[in-house]
Amino acid sequence: MAISLVALFLSLGGVGYAATSLPSNSVGSAQIRNNAVTYKKIEPASVGSRRLAREGVTYTKIHPGAVGKVRANLNQLQARLASTCAAGSAVGGVDVNGKVTCNPTAPSRVSIAAASADAGATSQTVASGTLPAGGSYLALANPTVTVPAGTARVTVTCALTIGTTSQSRAMTVAPDAANPTTVTIPLQQAGAAGPVSVACSDAVDGGGTPPSVHATTGIEAIQTAS
Repeated sequence: MAISLVALFLSLGGVGYAATSLPSNSVGSAQIRNNAVTYKKIEPASVGSRRLAREGVTYTKIHPGAVGKVRANLNQLQARLASTCAAGSAVGGVDVNGKVTCNPTAPSRVSIAAASADAGATSQTVASGTLPAGGSYLALANPTVTVPAGTARVTVTCALTIGTTSQSRAMTVAPDAANPTTVTIPLQQAGAAGPVSVACSDAVDGGGTPPSVHATTGIEAIQTAS
């Protein structure tokens, strides 16, 4: 009886030890039952794209290509385009699922030929024209500005005006002492039909008479609404 009780005690004690005191690194994938790791067992914010280096191999927490639009929140992500528009038509809109709505015709385009002018202390018109009535437009211009050789830092400001709205940008140029320096100043502005123009001015940093700064640009406008 005594031997039996001792054996029973040792048996129960061994099971308790095994259940509560597993050695470190003793549980692997073979010991975990399939489907045993549930949602509640995953630590919040623990699954991500951080890379781990193990045994000289780089791993990611999420397998590349494992998350598709079915699992993604399309209120925050835009699905890739599911189709294109035929020649002569234009994309009018894209929904969150990538469905494309096509307009039957491409938007009208207005091109105003390139022109040139010398910038000055006051704004000088470089190129101008008129956009046909009956819609709104997105106008784009990319003035090319040439500053002659010298040592004075020159700030050139160009503005694109369409209707009553305009966008202006300034660029400071430190010209080469021996050669002219050429820069571009990209501009874009949406507005109603009517006059459109680009004008530029210049000023020497610290004051003084600016050199002869030359600007050249054309204007492209795309109709955005009729």
